[in-house]
Amino acid sequence: MKRKKKEEELINSRERLVAGSFLGRTGHVDGKLSDARFHYPKGIALDDKGNVYVADTQNMAIRKIGDAGVTTIAGGKSNVAGYRDGPGEDAKLSNDFDVVYIRPTCSLLVIDRGNAALRQIFLNQEDCNYQSSSISLTGLNSKSLFGMFG
Repeated sequence: MKRKKKEEELINSRERLVAGSFLGRTGHVDGKLSDARFHYPKGIALDDKGNVYVADTQNMAIRKIGDAGVTTIAGGKSNVAGYRDGPGEDAKLSNDFDVVYIRPTCSLLVIDRGNAALRQIFLNQEDCNYQSSSISLTGLNSKSLFGMFG
């Protein structure tokens, strides 16, 4: 009986393409989910609204998959790895990083291994479906711990 149920679950479960190319085409293209291109997406994070943030490592970009499709929220303007804080696509990342959603601060923590740095991106408040009070990083100087993208 258990085996039959497992077989039914396997038959009823289906993989589906969320965004990008099912043909394995790489690149850096924002837009509709089916038109978007990634190059070695390595890690993801999910916010309270259900948006997916992708560490698109070979594009050195952080991408957002949401209702509007795929957009680049940081990095990706340059094809050269580096370290530069700044607004949106002007920021530079290494090609070895990951992202983690931090709910209390409505932000992404970027673990930028290639630059030996922890960086923080503050998200749009509407992507965080909760009321938050100010969070204090006790004993830490937040400017020295986090590089801000803007």
